Amino acid sequence: MTHFRHSHSSFQQWLSILADCRCYFAAVLVLAQGCAPEITTLGWEHTRGPAAQNVSALIISATDARQLTAGLTTGELFRSTDGGDTWASLALIKPIAPIHRLIQHPEDLSRLYAATGSGLKESLDGGRSWENVLLPVAGGLPDVQTMALDPYSPSILFAGVHTAGLLRSNNDGKSWAPVRQLALAASDSVVDVRDIAIDPVNPSAMYVAVMGKGIFKTTNRGDSWTYVTRKLGIHGTKASALCVASTGRTVLYGTANGNIFRSTDEGETWNPVRQGYLDRQITSISSVPEEKTFYAGTDLGILASTDGREH
Repeated sequence: MTHFRHSHSSFQQWLSILADCRCYFAAVLVLAQGCAPEITTLGWEHTRGPAAQNVSALIISATDARQLTAGLTTGELFRSTDGGDTWASLALIKPIAPIHRLIQHPEDLSRLYAATGSGLKESLDGGRSWENVLLPVAGGLPDVQTMALDPYSPSILFAGVHTAGLLRSNNDGKSWAPVRQLALAASDSVVDVRDIAIDPVNPSAMYVAVMGKGIFKTTNRGDSWTYVTRKLGIHGTKASALCVASTGRTVLYGTANGNIFRSTDEGETWNPVRQGYLDRQITSISSVPEEKTFYAGTDLGILASTDGREH
């Protein structure tokens, strides 16, 4: 396995200089868009993640908060066992395509899923080897943008598929059906689902980020949906990544231009907690259970916040 340590660059030093200006620029940008929520400052710092790589997916082990697994836009997987200080190559998922999301099975921890640009994949050996999960989409292996599973009934799976919208399986991925109610709520024939986050306390509640529309929430496993970022205007339409913290009340979403917003009331209201500049898209967000640590994958590596309190 290949090991490496990422050194600080002058580019990262420049980012740290800009950090003191984040609150000011965030306020100017939010006011310019016609809404002025309170700006809360969280410290998001670059970790020593896989060097000079686009981190498009990131998960934290359910049994060890210092074990991180990162998926890259190159189809590569890396793993860290020391909270992100050092990383080792784990696998290359083929056919080579961006890894959009990684999910760990809540009961069988060696079982992983990967949503990729070349289909939905499943691993039974902790991510070292992968097989295809068939989806009812014509044209070969589809671009699967995201997936999620019910933490209490893990045979219930959801997948966001480009050109096919939101799909649901009730039998561990053996068969799939479209969730048509989401498309109706978004007033679109097919929705471009970029991320899915299921409430770990109440799995009947789920949030979905729809590109160009915003974030929609269901409290009945997808039978009906509420548009929860309507008041945020353009900020809501750029949602690209979602995370629900372990208590269920705190929800974070990242945007295509590096911003991160937080709700502490289950999506009723939102406040900006990070203003993006040079990081470009937030590609994934993960939280450490029972702690206040959040990780975010970006086009330039991995960010970490250790002051993400829920009050």
